Amino acid sequence: MKLMKNNAGELQRVLEEELLKLKFKTGLGLDLEVLWVPDKSSDKSGEIKGNIIFIYEEQPDKALRTLKHEFIEYLLNRYSSLHKKVINKLLELIEEILYREKEKLIEALINFMD
Repeated sequence: MKLMKNNAGELQRVLEEELLKLKFKTGLGLDLEVLWVPDKSSDKSGEIKGNIIFIYEEQPDKALRTLKHEFIEYLLNRYSSLHKKVINKLLELIEEILYREKEKLIEALINFMD
């Protein structure tokens, strides 16, 4: 990608267009926005906070690659959080069943002792 190094507005626009393409191609991440905030001191190339993808890379090619990386990571995190919700619901159900069975056993033992 050939962009002038100092044209921040142009790179922001390119990143926004690329994000629109990613959303259109996948039909996912429709609430996401991208914000280019070049930061040499950051140890990260980018990150997602809320529904905003922050891009810290200064170079246009690296910034675009980072956008794609963060978009994919966002999608993967959505699905990994879904499996955590399912697992937590299963654990709640198991705990409820175990509690009821324990209560039945306690009542049976009390009846046995009488």
